[in-house]
Amino acid sequence: MKTIHIPGHVVAKARPRFNRNTGTTYTEPKYRDYLEMAAQIIAIEAKHAPLEGPLYVQTRFNADGVTVSYRPSLLRPEWTARRADIDNLAGSILDALQQGGAINNDKDVVSLAAVIE
Repeated sequence: MKTIHIPGHVVAKARPRFNRNTGTTYTEPKYRDYLEMAAQIIAIEAKHAPLEGPLYVQTRFNADGVTVSYRPSLLRPEWTARRADIDNLAGSILDALQQGGAINNDKDVVSLAAVIE
């Protein structure tokens, strides 16, 4: 399993924004800058061709940054017709838990396991 540490405060993924004056979409600069920095560290540390197929990714967030480990997955999902990323599928359920009143705020979730079978 390959493990990479990305130092510093992790910036949450930002949704694209729409500028009504210009009619264009843009990404928040804070997120764009963080993504560029993190991608550069990963590009330096990941000294292999990009992995393909089902993958396992583990993240550990703390005050010093994030440590991410990844490897090919032992799971071979049968649901191959999916068209959404796993983070978007999980986010949809977290939003529904909040909107349905099961949880107060999805930002309170500190551990999340997501598996596609």
